[in-house]
Amino acid sequence: MTIRIEKPPFEKIIIAGAGPSGLLLAILLAQAHIPSVVLEAWPWLDTRLRATQYGVPATRIFRRAGLLPDFRAASIPKFPTICWRRVADGEKLVSIDMSVVEDEEDRMTVLQLGHIIQIMYRHCVERYGDFIDVRFNHRILEAGQDEAGRNAWVNVEIGEEDEEKRHERMGAEYIVGCDGSSSAVRRSLFGREWPGQTFDCRFIVQNVFYDGFEKYRWDGGNYMIDPDHWGLVAKRGHGGLWRVTYGDPAVGLTDEEYLARRPWHFKAILPGHPDPDQYRIEQTNMYNIHNRCVPSFKVGRILLAADAAHVCNPMGGYGQFCAYNPVLRQVTHKGSQSETSAAYVLTMG
Repeated sequence: MTIRIEKPPFEKIIIAGAGPSGLLLAILLAQAHIPSVVLEAWPWLDTRLRATQYGVPATRIFRRAGLLPDFRAASIPKFPTICWRRVADGEKLVSIDMSVVEDEEDRMTVLQLGHIIQIMYRHCVERYGDFIDVRFNHRILEAGQDEAGRNAWVNVEIGEEDEEKRHERMGAEYIVGCDGSSSAVRRSLFGREWPGQTFDCRFIVQNVFYDGFEKYRWDGGNYMIDPDHWGLVAKRGHGGLWRVTYGDPAVGLTDEEYLARRPWHFKAILPGHPDPDQYRIEQTNMYNIHNRCVPSFKVGRILLAADAAHVCNPMGGYGQFCAYNPVLRQVTHKGSQSETSAAYVLTMG
C-alpha cells in the first residue's frame, strides 16, 4: 500500500515584522501546515505601550489560533463597564454594562499588547517551531517580485547593531508586509507618500498606578470628553495597573515639552485632580495620529496587512488590529483540500 503525502500548498511565505499581526498570521498559516519566515528588524519583540483591548472580531481569531486561553489567564478577570465622561466635572454621560456578556466565550479581550506579543511568540516557538522561523536583526530594505509575477523577494540587512551588516536577497511565493506604519514593504510598492492625513496633535500613552481610581470608584474603561484633555483611562492589569492615554492639542513641541504638560492633563483628567506625587507612572510612549490607507492591499505577490496597510485613530476600536486582511483573499488555490485550507487561512473568512 502506497501512502500519498500531500505537498503543502506553499513552500514558504515571508512575513515582514514580528509584531502581533505578523506572529498571528504565522500561527494561522502553521495550522494549515504552511511554513513561514518572520523577519524582524529589531533584536527583540516590540513591547512598547500600544493596544490594550480587542473586540469580538479579534477575539474570535485569537480563539481560532489557540491563543485565547493564555490571553484570558494573563488578563484581568472582568471588565464591567465602558463609559464616556465629561472632563470638566467627571460626570458619567453614558455607559455600557459589559457584565451582561462576561461569560461569553468571545467577549472582549483585555491585555496589554506587549504581553500578547510575548504569548504569541511562545506559541510560535513551542507549538509551531517546525513551520515558523522567526529571525531577529533582519531589517527589510526593499521588496519586489519578478516580471512574470511568479515569485517575490526581499532585500534584507542582517546583523546586530554593533556588528558589520551583511546583505541577502530572500525569495518566497508571497511577501506579507506586517511591518507597521513605517513599513518598508509598503514603501517598496507606493513610496513614502500614501493617501490620508496626519494630525498635528500628539498621542501620549502611559501605565499609571494611582489609588484614586479605587477611591472614586472608577472601573472599566473611561473615554474622556474634552477639547484639550480627550483620551481614555482604563483598568488594564493586576495590582492596580491603569492605562492613561490622552491627546495633546499643542503643535510643534519637543517630547520633553509635551511631557512637561502631563501634570496639567492628569490634574484635569484623573479623579480627585491629583498632583504628581500622588501617582506613579511606570512607562510612557508617544505617537502621532494618522488616518491613512494604501490604494491596494495586494500588488501581485506582495500583500499588506494591519498598520502597514492602514493607520488610523486607535481610540474606540478604530485601531482593531488584524492579520486577516481581506486582501489575502487574492491568494490563488487550485482546489485541493490542503490548498483550499491554505487560502482559507490567508483570507480568514
